Amino acid sequence: TLADTQGVDGSWGADGAIFFSGGRHLFRIPPGGAVAQVAVADDAGEYVARRAPRPLPDGRHFIYHVSNATHRGVYLGSLDRPKATRLVASEFPAVFVKPSHLIYMRGTMLVAQRLNVDAGKLEGEPMALTADAAPGGISTPARFTAADTGALAFVPTRGGRRSRLVWTDRSGQIVSPLPAG
Repeated sequence: TLADTQGVDGSWGADGAIFFSGGRHLFRIPPGGAVAQVAVADDAGEYVARRAPRPLPDGRHFIYHVSNATHRGVYLGSLDRPKATRLVASEFPAVFVKPSHLIYMRGTMLVAQRLNVDAGKLEGEPMALTADAAPGGISTPARFTAADTGALAFVPTRGGRRSRLVWTDRSGQIVSPLPAG
């Protein structure tokens, strides 16, 4: 056990640090392990759910998502500054791709935009990667990911078709559909 937490998700940085969410706070376990440290604390007592922390390559900055209605979006945090910067309003978390791009959802469109980490802002216009990416949900916050090599993986929309849950047997044959609702 590295840390006792009520966190729901996290990620490992290139330097070995681990960032994870714990509801109103984001935590960081330094490289080599130690006591978890608060990376982002509660804003003046207002409940702001932070999730999907992703450390950036420099090891000092990270992105994360805020999911409550008044502050919803993707934020840039820093271990050197207590105040985070909202980069973009978004329903879903984003990913960072080297050397300098943030990939995020706009409706069903997946876009990339240059992130100037030092200035703490997005630059230029977003570039559409696909107009066919399925948005996430409460239990599936990000249905896309990207590698530093430029490889992109995403769940496409189903062309307006609805999906359904079914029971299958061990061979993959449908036994029966699950009831809707």
